[in-house]
Amino acid sequence: MAEMELTIVGFDPGTSVTGWAALAGTRRPRLLRAGAIRAKASQPIEKRLLSIFEGVGRILDEYKPDMVSIEDPFVGKNPSGALTLGQARGVILLATAQRDLPVASYSPATIKSSVAGKGSADKEQVRQMVMHILGLKEVPEPLDASDAIAVALCHLNRGDIPRPTSSSHSISAGTDQGIPAAQTRARKMAAREEDADALARWLSGGRGK
Repeated sequence: MAEMELTIVGFDPGTSVTGWAALAGTRRPRLLRAGAIRAKASQPIEKRLLSIFEGVGRILDEYKPDMVSIEDPFVGKNPSGALTLGQARGVILLATAQRDLPVASYSPATIKSSVAGKGSADKEQVRQMVMHILGLKEVPEPLDASDAIAVALCHLNRGDIPRPTSSSHSISAGTDQGIPAAQTRARKMAAREEDADALARWLSGGRGK
């Protein structure tokens, strides 16, 4: 059966560089295109936000997605930085609201866990899983674009994906192919890494006795 064809656009907000990625499909997604919206760092923040708003609008009008996924800013030890990223996120939300598109937001840890199998995964691990899931030979450039792909994949894996209409073909549930299988492999690899680390610590402690 043919897979239900949905389009999702993911955004990795930034006030200088905002990564974006358009994916088609659900269980076997494929990359349509990925890139970045660039705003001159020398410009005042309001000009940069306008550039982001206009760039997001062009992308949404071109790909006409069924849904949009956005990464939430990570506060951490830099709340002012999170506030600035929140402004970029706000103009993305405004552009999607103007087009009446559903939006889902995910924390960085949730995105990492969904794509790479653990919330503590580093950026390189996430990018390797992005390449694996989509069958890419190279990491999309700039790196903000590959981050945006992960944001979109996160929603495909975790989000409330609309069911196909009676005229559409659905695909059966399972973990034999596509994102679910990749997720299972990622979690197994993460578990093996943790077991290996634990064994190494135990052996090291044992030698000292």
